[in-house]
Amino acid sequence: MADESASIIIPSQYSKIPKIGEHFANWMRYVEAVRLVTGPVVTTEEIHAAHSLFKTFGKTCARLYGKESITPNMHMHMHLKECFLDFGPSYAFWLYGFERLNGDIKKININYKTGFETTYATMLTQTIHT
Repeated sequence: MADESASIIIPSQYSKIPKIGEHFANWMRYVEAVRLVTGPVVTTEEIHAAHSLFKTFGKTCARLYGKESITPNMHMHMHLKECFLDFGPSYAFWLYGFERLNGDIKKININYKTGFETTYATMLTQTIHT
């Protein structure tokens, strides 16, 4: 697991986490949970294990750093289990593919008159299928 922790994208606050003890162990819980659920295939056991790790990570963060350290994303981790059970691996439902279209939407010239939604829909469809 130590090798894997060296290859992930590191958040800006990472340098504040001591590399030994409970703080680092808690961070590694998060790393392991993310590893479990970001593969192309995820089992029910991995989903439940990741949920448990996310839950322990959040509770430990609240204890170590105070409840004000809990972010909306950390709260959302508690709802990922249902998403994985309903929709399968994260690849099946994350929105990166859709979000890349935001650049195409920004490039569409509109006339700012009533009905611009139709213009967007028409132009985006043409952009996607050309």
